Amino acid sequence: MLISAIISGLGLGSMYGLIALGFHVTYVVSGTVNFSQGSAMMLGAVLGYTFAVTLGWPLRSPRPWRLPCAHCSGR
Repeated sequence: MLISAIISGLGLGSMYGLIALGFHVTYVVSGTVNFSQGSAMMLGAVLGYTFAVTLGWPLRSPRPWRLPCAHCSGR
């Protein structure tokens, strides 16, 4: 149970770190804060969960649909 909590914490912390890095780079380059990075991450999480639940796609398997979904969302 401890190993699972550590792995989960590292994954969640990595996502928070990447979002913070995106905020920082946007602020340094343009001098403004762009809040669309958080909404883009939330869109990806909601779409991934929706596809997994409604279409029965496994959550832990390699996802070949990541690239087409990222392309369609403009990221």
